[in-house]
Amino acid sequence: MADSRFYKNKGPFSLERILEISGSCLQETQTLPKDLLIKDVAVLETAQRGDLSFCLDKYRKNLEQTKTSVCFVKDTLRESVPESVFPLYTEAPLRSFAQVAAAFYPESRILPNQSSEHYVESRGCFIHPTAHIGKNVVLGPGVVIHEHAEISDDVHIGSHSIIGPGVVIGEGTRIAVSVSLFFALVGKRVMIGPGTRIGQEGFGFIMDEKGYIALPQLGRVILEDGVEIGSNCTIDRGSLKDTEIGAQTRIDNLVQIAHNVRLGRGCIIVAQVGIAGSTVFGDYVAAGGQAGFADHLKIGSRSRIAAQSGVMRDVKDGETVAGSPAIPIIEWRKQNVYLTRLIRNSFGKDKEKSPK
Repeated sequence: MADSRFYKNKGPFSLERILEISGSCLQETQTLPKDLLIKDVAVLETAQRGDLSFCLDKYRKNLEQTKTSVCFVKDTLRESVPESVFPLYTEAPLRSFAQVAAAFYPESRILPNQSSEHYVESRGCFIHPTAHIGKNVVLGPGVVIHEHAEISDDVHIGSHSIIGPGVVIGEGTRIAVSVSLFFALVGKRVMIGPGTRIGQEGFGFIMDEKGYIALPQLGRVILEDGVEIGSNCTIDRGSLKDTEIGAQTRIDNLVQIAHNVRLGRGCIIVAQVGIAGSTVFGDYVAAGGQAGFADHLKIGSRSRIAAQSGVMRDVKDGETVAGSPAIPIIEWRKQNVYLTRLIRNSFGKDKEKSPK
């Protein structure tokens, strides 16, 4: 369920309305359940009765265990649908789901009200009357704090930073200049560097023969206690789950973290790392500069990722990898030794054959 502090649910909808929005049709053998209202959209793992979900082939196991009431599925998954779930068969489950999610949350892509008449100007800052400001809070010139934001005691916010509607910031947090924070819950003693963007819409869309359609981003960003983030980083909010940064994690400058990524406790992410959507790090992972991670990976606790590695598979706990595609570092070193010898030997032979 989307956090009501950030997203307004326009439901419930009847199944007839769901069919109309998604352009789906019932099969001849199906009859609509009487009086069933769809209250929300959710992924299979978190869905409850009254929710609508979708399922792709790779989520078959989740479908068998879900509590959702209705689910968009392909006909190939017919045998995996539990009796408690009413299936809506479609060749494009994710597209159908995106269309319905957009109907439930049509304002998810709308920026907060920018009219200054709704805000109180104080010493060059603009603060909405419903925002809560704690004790000993320091605000630089040009700070904007939107409605229902909660700023705890001893927080410092630098000039021209923007705190979005409903954002919560814990005690002792330090936010530098020109930072934007939306759809976020920030813990205690967090540090955020200049120019960093947190909570913006992730790069989530469906691409098929019908064209592009945006998948509503309905999650949050969770920054746990003691997180430190450098300058000019971007952390996208989750799509249907949250993007989570574990306690005491350190993130260098110019890092991109996509939607639904979860970093464990005490991770070290060096400059220019890019992490694609839904990849999960364990605790105390260290990723060297310019390393890139594909989506939906599991990176084990205390693993080490060498600089400029291209990680395209899961990494085991404690494993050290290097190269692109990334492989165990011992194998990578051997490959480099063999390649160096091969080049040296080839050049040596060419030199012997060349005329004097």
